[in-house]
Amino acid sequence: MLNLLNERLGLGVMYYSTDGINFPSLIEERSTGDFPSDFMEKHQKMLQVFDYYTNRSKPNDILLLSSRYELRWGEYPIPQSQRQLKFTYYDDKGSKIATKDALGKWENAFNTLIERALSKGLRVVIFNPIPTFQYPLPPSPQWFNKLAYARSSQQYFTRSELINHYQKVSDVLKSLQERHSNVFVFDAFGVLCPPPDSRQCLPDSYRDQVHLSTTGAEKMYPAFSSFLLNNFPGIDKP
Repeated sequence: MLNLLNERLGLGVMYYSTDGINFPSLIEERSTGDFPSDFMEKHQKMLQVFDYYTNRSKPNDILLLSSRYELRWGEYPIPQSQRQLKFTYYDDKGSKIATKDALGKWENAFNTLIERALSKGLRVVIFNPIPTFQYPLPPSPQWFNKLAYARSSQQYFTRSELINHYQKVSDVLKSLQERHSNVFVFDAFGVLCPPPDSRQCLPDSYRDQVHLSTTGAEKMYPAFSSFLLNNFPGIDKP
């Protein structure tokens, strides 16, 4: 999708991805009760990466933020294999946080990062989490399987089954948007699982239970490009 923004709208793109860290949160989660020895090192690295990109941006540039926030903050982890994960929450000082307090501290930490970006004149877009699924998905159409088979094996997932899992995260992101005039939330969930038809949540745009395929990302492009053009008029002009 980012490539399409570059090719079709002429937008310059700087991209960074990190595996296994709930960026841009400053809260660390682990499945054991032991404080991880490399926590502060990873924490500082994330801040350095954030500052590296924001310091090289120009006023009115747009910062896009996306992560699987719902894995830590949803009602339960998806996919099914992760249901038994137990998290221990720490703040940026290495102190353990009670689970009931962790979400609010994460929101405050997220807000701090946003304010750092806004202070440099950036505009911020946060992606709502995309739908993810509990069980292995049927195959999507590929060169090595027949389209008819892929269609016949499609499973349907109702919107109501999925949306409750994301409600806590959605509420936090909505709160961040309401705090700041230059923060915008893109409803990726709504694009892939649109209302009101509860049977439109088809996993045909995924390469596995939690990642979009190339086709799925391309399907997101029309809605996201319109979102950018509506909220940031003129960004497609030299």
